This record gives sequence, C-alpha cells and structure tokens, in this order.
Amino acid sequence: MLSWIVTRHVLFCKTIASTYWEAPTHIEFGWWPERSHWFTKEVHTVFVCLLVILEVSIVTLSVVHGTANLSLVLGYPEYLVLLDI
Repeated sequence: MLSWIVTRHVLFCKTIASTYWEAPTHIEFGWWPERSHWFTKEVHTVFVCLLVILEVSIVTLSVVHGTANLSLVLGYPEYLVLLDI
C-alpha cells in the first residue's frame, strides 16, 4: 500500500511539476508539421491540465472507493481476495 501512495501520488506529482517547469526548457515550442513537431504553449498547458485532472480523479476515486468498500470488507473479509483478482 505504501508503494501505491508513493508512486501514484508523490512521484506522479513530481512528474506533473517537472512537466510544467522543466519541459519548456528542454523542448522547443513550435508548430512544424513537416518535422512532426506540434508542441506549442497551448498544447503544453492542456497536457499539464490533463495530468492534474488525472491526479485529482485518482485521489477522488481512491477516497470514494476506499470508504465505499470499507463496510463491505469489514463484513466479508474474503472480498479482499476478489479485489486482487
């Protein structure tokens, strides 16, 4: 469980921050279809926003899923095995 929290929330947030601050320093902004290069400021902004939305949905679904299944798991411990399958 600890590895899930570290990889999904800590490292993913670091990836989002790196994408926001570091990507523009390593990748040139521009729209050049002949070079297969479509990285504009707008594309960068949308991509970072989608990563943030993904992180928020992961956190939200984890909380909702965890609390919804808590009563079921407490009543039926064998249900934990079914979650792994």
